[in-house]
Amino acid sequence: MRSVITAGAAVALAALLPDEAPRVAAARCIAALRPESAAAARFDFVDPLRLDWHFIPRERRGVPLRALDDAERRATHRLLRSLLSPLGYERALGVIELEAVLRDIEGNPGRDPGAYWLSVFGDPAPLADGSGAPWMVRFEGHHLSLQWTGTPGGELAATPFFLGANPAEVRTGDAAGRQLLGSFEVAARELAQSLDAPQRARCLLAAVAPADVLFGPGQSPPDLAAGIPWTELSPLQQEQAHRLAAAVFDHVAPAARPAARPAETERTDRPQPNSASNRFAWAGSLSPGEPHYWRLVLGRDVIEYDNTQNGANHTHLLWRHVVQDFAAGWLKRHHDQQHRR
Repeated sequence: MRSVITAGAAVALAALLPDEAPRVAAARCIAALRPESAAAARFDFVDPLRLDWHFIPRERRGVPLRALDDAERRATHRLLRSLLSPLGYERALGVIELEAVLRDIEGNPGRDPGAYWLSVFGDPAPLADGSGAPWMVRFEGHHLSLQWTGTPGGELAATPFFLGANPAEVRTGDAAGRQLLGSFEVAARELAQSLDAPQRARCLLAAVAPADVLFGPGQSPPDLAAGIPWTELSPLQQEQAHRLAAAVFDHVAPAARPAARPAETERTDRPQPNSASNRFAWAGSLSPGEPHYWRLVLGRDVIEYDNTQNGANHTHLLWRHVVQDFAAGWLKRHHDQQHRR
């Protein structure tokens, strides 16, 4: 299992240049692929597949980890390391490693740590001035859906962004006790339990948690006005909410975090501290080990977490942006500006 996932990962970390831009890293990864791998991995930017994301176990188009040789795998790890923070990279590998845990638990050979696909849309190769055409990288498989979209203007979007963990807590074998996403559950529950009775009444969406995240593939945004406004939280509670959101955003490279969005989009795209539009919502039980769901809304950034399946031992973490998923807003602006010339 380790040979498929992490062969060359340490080499990739050691070789990573601290100033390697995501566009440059994507171009270098493509250049390192054999012709047959590159042919499988590359798509036109306008291919409808670019918007077809999911986190369920299914066959995907692109080139899977199991088909890469050692050099290609090192290049793929290096690319992921440039697009993710060290913690994000570690957690992405952790998701893949859980496929081997599931294979042992279920006795199911179809749980394959090599079934994670790299797909590249458009041409990330930069021009001499660092600009270029729009491009996107997707790395996806069961419980992992990561995409980064770069624009001609240099913006970088990292949503939709999804991590999942099944089991949420490994209870048998060598990995017993591991909880890949457990810190999010603990921090959100502490925030919810700190609410007084009136606050909790505003926060609670339902006594029963939904079966899954609500803003998944093909779904419209849920009611983002539901929940308690951050302006009704105490300063300490606001700080807890900020830390929880930052812990999600900090999975990706700094260039793709909300704070890096261009200043001209501040009113619509960048989260505003303690804005009245920011919300925290909870559904289900507050007791550990029982099904629950929580949601943070910061402007147009939406973070969801659920732990309801498999006896509340199966977690999903989703981050989306209502406007800038797949850099849609920025790409539309660029298209409109080009056509006005």
